[in-house]
Amino acid sequence: MGSGLSIPKNRATFVVAAAGKGCTIRSMQTRRWIVVVGLIALLLASKSPHPVAAAESKAKPLWTVELKADGLRKFRHGLVNDPGSEASVACTDQVVAVVFDAGVARDKDHVPSKSAPSGWRIVGLFFDRSSGAVLARRSWTEDTHTELFATADGNFLLHLRHFTGFLSDGPWASVLLLLSPKGDELKRIELRVNGDSKHQWWETQAAPSGKSVLLTHVQDDQREYHLLDADTLHERNSWKAIEGHKSRIASISDNEVLRIDQGIASIGAPGQPGHQTSLPAGASSLANDSLVLTRTGRPPRLLLTTLTNDKVSSVELHLPSGVQSIEPLFTCAKGTHLGAIVSAPGSQRHPMLYVWHIPGQEPIFAAGVHWTVISAQAALAPDGSWLAVVERGRVSVFRLAN
Repeated sequence: MGSGLSIPKNRATFVVAAAGKGCTIRSMQTRRWIVVVGLIALLLASKSPHPVAAAESKAKPLWTVELKADGLRKFRHGLVNDPGSEASVACTDQVVAVVFDAGVARDKDHVPSKSAPSGWRIVGLFFDRSSGAVLARRSWTEDTHTELFATADGNFLLHLRHFTGFLSDGPWASVLLLLSPKGDELKRIELRVNGDSKHQWWETQAAPSGKSVLLTHVQDDQREYHLLDADTLHERNSWKAIEGHKSRIASISDNEVLRIDQGIASIGAPGQPGHQTSLPAGASSLANDSLVLTRTGRPPRLLLTTLTNDKVSSVELHLPSGVQSIEPLFTCAKGTHLGAIVSAPGSQRHPMLYVWHIPGQEPIFAAGVHWTVISAQAALAPDGSWLAVVERGRVSVFRLAN
């Protein structure tokens, strides 16, 4: 019959070739069951796959560029393991920007050693979103701690921590750079520290819309906040607070600040006390002024909570079984799309990157990502129509379904 199953017309012994040599079946009733089971298997195989599997099977990048030639390092074993480069990625409507550390920078003019380290060489690459062509290459000499954000007007914000030595325990000053779509420096703010305490550093948080950025000067239990316009770096608001390690600003949107104080969430205008909100327990962040994302529970779940007129309603986004971690979460500027990298050992060979179209519960995109010690990074276009991913030493751009 050409199918691997030979059924003779008489009642003699027959052999199922697909089962291997030595597998003999003597019962006509068993033969009928074999045929029925085979037909069921064919019917099941012909059915449409799960939406997540279907999305994954169609996940083909528009373009991919290897980053090794520009200095990106992969994980390497050795006497001292090299975890590889730490990368950040951000997207505007037309440009994909990737920033990563490319190894130790050497100061050849330093005395007495001509090879003394002066910091880490930080590389910035700016790609045309449609073609993947490199628009510009930039570099800085700073520490490996970098943060990159896209602004509402199509620029980029780059937060670089100043290098103070490989074994330094603080304090850490840093700089915030406003960059053009091709990486040209438009403006900079030096984020200084004083000598009163080693426990000092600066943190940055950007609103998902790309319109605002919050700078936080941390010094022991004291916090000094500066809310800036992301495209001009002009200060909109500032305030001070004394907070313990269990109190923090978890996230900002255009007009709201989400604060977690002793495990209790409150939302309000910048610098104001805010009102207590009954959010699900877990790690929360604002997608916009009225939408909160929360990772909660073990195994972790992903909840989408809407805040309307003091009413709270949550829906759970669908994830595969056996999830171990959800990291990181990222949204597009319009708040219509949400992405996450999900690790589920035992069910997938590699972590999976999912994208949801809010408020839909099923992912519209899924693809396997690879990492060793440093996780993969991803960012959505402002309108959520495409996705940029940095993993396995390369950057790729995918178009997303409507």
